[in-house]
Amino acid sequence: MSGQHPHQARKRFGQNFLHDPGVIQRILDAVNPQPYQHLVEIGPGQGAITAGFLEMAGALDLIELDRDLIAPLAQRFGGRVIAGRPAVERSNRSRQPDAQSEAKPDAMPDAMPDPEPDASGIAPEPSRLRIYNADALSFDLCALLRSGPSGLQSTASLLATSTPTVQMPMDSMAGANVERPYPPTEHRLRLIGNLPYNISTPLLFRFLDQADCVEDMHLMLQKEVVDRMTAEPGTKVYGRLSVMVQTFCSAQRLFLVSAGAFHPAPKVSSAVTRLRPHRPLPYPLANPPWHARIVAAAFAQRRKTLRNSLSGLVTPEQMIAQGIDPQARAETLSVANFAALANATSACIETKIP
Repeated sequence: MSGQHPHQARKRFGQNFLHDPGVIQRILDAVNPQPYQHLVEIGPGQGAITAGFLEMAGALDLIELDRDLIAPLAQRFGGRVIAGRPAVERSNRSRQPDAQSEAKPDAMPDAMPDPEPDASGIAPEPSRLRIYNADALSFDLCALLRSGPSGLQSTASLLATSTPTVQMPMDSMAGANVERPYPPTEHRLRLIGNLPYNISTPLLFRFLDQADCVEDMHLMLQKEVVDRMTAEPGTKVYGRLSVMVQTFCSAQRLFLVSAGAFHPAPKVSSAVTRLRPHRPLPYPLANPPWHARIVAAAFAQRRKTLRNSLSGLVTPEQMIAQGIDPQARAETLSVANFAALANATSACIETKIP
């Protein structure tokens, strides 16, 4: 999330390096990492907050796109650089028809082996820090869970062992309920990141796509984005992002961060938020892509009534059957309303989606 080594911030990467010691400590306190938890820092920048996480948790994975920051991070912390970019196609959970965050996934590289034994026959300790030179928009976070935390025992057999299962909708067009294992709590990923403001929304949708592997997220975002994520129905900032985030996670704004805490200083205020994926979903979805399409269409033109914005997708009669006024606007519907409307109409999707 931050900065110590000389480096010219790049506007195209949306770089603003955190340097305020007080803010850094507040983030460390909010996350409160414990040894053997699997921490993943998105966009560590120059590593000002990385040091604290390494000290507290003992191991860490970093995902950094800027190649010029990789060598300084590895030199400062003694990390192992991995040039491969584990990538995964977006799941159907929050897929949008106009998803600007869509990226062609790269081939999944072979797992990096542990260090070989020396002449004494004793293998050196694995690196406490793995640095992936990769784009978080196409990175397969769940692959990190399968490979285990940096420097810790591999968890590759986690999902093959007897783990608790729950009934939840699969992310498929059929929407069939299938038993699906959740990774054990102690092995799920804890995400931390100072997200570039120019791609924060696509990144959030990417993280929601992989929420099954995530225990919680502590993210630095533009204050206005956090306001939208945590907004209540009926407010001006309640919209598509509010519904999608709150469908899959509990969202809490922790504290504000002034522009002076960064270099260079951004032109906007920031906030740190905590997201905890729901397990199970409070409002299960029969078909997540259909739900995402309805939410996107409903908020595409906020001033339109639902009768008009959802024309061709949902009939007024179907809205009325769910207790929803077709003359209402999207911002008046709760997260539960959107889930109920999507579930009630998902059986008709073959005639709705070309």
